[in-house]
Parts: sequence; structure tokens; C-alpha cells
Amino acid sequence: MRVTSLPPVLKWVRQQLQAEDVIEERILQRRSCVIAFCQLVRDRVSVEIVIRVITDVDWVRREPALIRTEAAAIRIAHSRGLPVPTVLALDPTGDRAGGPTIVMSRLTGSVIPPETPTRRILMNLAGTLAAIHDLRPRDGGDGQLPPYQPHDFHLTPRRPQWATTAPWWDDAVDIYRSEAPFGTALLHRDFRPENLLFNGSRVVAILDWTHARRGVPSADVGICRLNLLLRWSRRTADRFLEAYLAITEARQEWSALWDIYAAMGMMSQFQLVGKRRAGRLGRYLEDAVSEVS
Repeated sequence: MRVTSLPPVLKWVRQQLQAEDVIEERILQRRSCVIAFCQLVRDRVSVEIVIRVITDVDWVRREPALIRTEAAAIRIAHSRGLPVPTVLALDPTGDRAGGPTIVMSRLTGSVIPPETPTRRILMNLAGTLAAIHDLRPRDGGDGQLPPYQPHDFHLTPRRPQWATTAPWWDDAVDIYRSEAPFGTALLHRDFRPENLLFNGSRVVAILDWTHARRGVPSADVGICRLNLLLRWSRRTADRFLEAYLAITEARQEWSALWDIYAAMGMMSQFQLVGKRRAGRLGRYLEDAVSEVS
């Protein structure tokens, strides 16, 4: 579904927030959702908001509570003082807004610079993630957060062309399809620099909680490491892990198992990657499988 404007949603938002007007500013069309940055005029005061509308019908069918899950995770984090948006309105089923919708306050900050992250930035990334993992959603209390599963667990991993002869592939698939260890920590499940805003080296906003779950903290560490590996280097991913383990003193709990869960869960997006990134990812998975086996 392609959306170029959001009149039904804007009308609903205006009613929900008792706004005098909602001015559409910018729409980002993503693979699974539409994100709109808008200005809200309320009591003659201009307020910036963010509207997310889920447009992926298959995703909604698999996870009908996904908007409720995102809202629950944000509220948990907000109530504990983490820098997250405020949930302003919710239409989990899409009956009123035309699609499953969440409306949030808009936070300000800068994106991470393209240069390799400094030690201070990596320490702040690790500290922010550790603060998320300090939270423990309660059964039936903080909203029902589903237990962790790797991304794309409903799919059978398809061997990419760049891994045609990779000896580690079958072992990686077996590990990925095995039952993940149980945990109770709040997980972001898409924690990476692109979903954060910064003021200098300090993290001032944690965004995009759509994939939130509860589980073992190492699941988030593996996801962030994968993104650091692909955007920068293996060294950057390893330095982040070192920072996280230093802050949490969780060295005995870390296993390369979580690198495999993270990478295999995103394999559908890695079917066509450049030779350099393919080589980097292949070596990364080969090392992880070797360490776990």
C-alpha cells in the first residue's frame, strides 16, 4: 500500500487531540509503514508530532497487537525516565484512522555522524542499551510484551548467492531455528544508531519501538553489533560489545549465539549485498558458528 497523504489519519488525530489544526509537513514511505512528521496547533500553540501508520497487511496479520506492543514498550521506558517519545493517541486496529496507528511527540536531536563512532559514543550506546535492559516488564502489568523471537522467524532462511558454498550455513540455520533462551528484560529489538538521536556524543532520544519484546539482553546486543559491523567494521562491533560488557559485568552471559540469531534473522535483507559487505558478514557468521559449535 503506497500512501502519499494522510487525510483520514489527520482528521482522526485532530479529533483525538482536540487540535485546531494538523499541518502535514513530511511523509516517509517505508517498506512496512508510513511515518508523518506534522505540526499540531492546539490552544494556539504549535506542537510537533509523529504519526506512524502500519501499511504492511501481512505484518498486521502476523502481529495484530504490534501497535499496542510499541505503545506499551514506550510507556514502560517513559515511566522509568528514558528519553523516549510520549504516546499521544492510539488506534491499534486501524478502525478509526484507516490503519493501525500510533501518534507520538516529536523529539529533537542529531543523527550519528558517518565517521567511525568514537569510544565515548560507543560507551554511550552501550550505557543506553544497558538502561533499557534494567527494566523488567511485569506480566499483565505494563502491557503484554511478547517473548523474544529472532526477526523473520516465520520464514525459512534462504541461502544468498554469496553464501552458496559457505560451510557454516546449515549450522547457522539449525541454531537460528532452535528455541532462544528465555529472559525477562525489556528489549528494543532494533537498537542501532539509526534509531537514536544525539546531542554531541550523548543519546537524547530512543526511537522506533515497533519490534519491542522481552527476553535476554544479549539479543539486543547482537542486533546492534550486526548493524555496527555492516555500517562500519568488525572492530566497531567488537568495541561496542566490550563497552556493554564492561558496563553490565555480563561477560559470562554473552554468547556468539546472539550474533547468529541477529544475522540470520535479517538474512532476507542480505540476499543482494556488495562483495565487501558479503565477505564481512560471511566471516562474521563463520566465526560465530565456530565459537558456538
